[in-house]
Amino acid sequence: TTEAVTVYGQGHVSVKADKAMISVNLSAHAKTSKEINKKMRDAQRMMVASLKDYGVQAKDVVVNWYSVYPYMEYNELDGGNKVTAYDGNRTLTVTVRDLSVVEDVQDVLLEMESPVNLNVNNISYVLENTEAAMDQAREMAAMDAVKRSAKMAKVLGVKLGRIVNSVEVNNYMYYPASSSDGSQMVDIYMQVEVSYEIKS
Repeated sequence: TTEAVTVYGQGHVSVKADKAMISVNLSAHAKTSKEINKKMRDAQRMMVASLKDYGVQAKDVVVNWYSVYPYMEYNELDGGNKVTAYDGNRTLTVTVRDLSVVEDVQDVLLEMESPVNLNVNNISYVLENTEAAMDQAREMAAMDAVKRSAKMAKVLGVKLGRIVNSVEVNNYMYYPASSSDGSQMVDIYMQVEVSYEIKS
């Protein structure tokens, strides 16, 4: 069995977000489910038309969740419940790629004369293409592992040989508050595990 020393390396990169995801909730009450569906479609079309000047296209307004359920009322004549109307909810995500207009887009949504109730739930700032930032964090983690292995070898009084195993054990993204200059940032963390053969 090959004797080995295993170390972990950490990498962290902080980059500016390049798009915003606005979560919007639509709700409506109507006599029929068909009317609910029509109101929801009309509201979504109005959103797309209102946001066109801000670079938001139809493909940027996506339905994530949808429900329609009956509204029941108690009927005293027969002692049972009767469907008298319907309630509907729809959650959408609006993608904004020009971060300078995010607050304007939010204002347009909140002030829009929609046929349904409209609420902005939250705004998330994300990184659309994470590959370059992930590669940078991975490289930093690998370099950190090399430094740690040298320190570990010195402490143990051994000499290290070839790498016998290396693996990416963890990576994740974190979306903190805005930076000091107001930029919306994305933090990417990477952890790698590297095992070195101990020279005899």
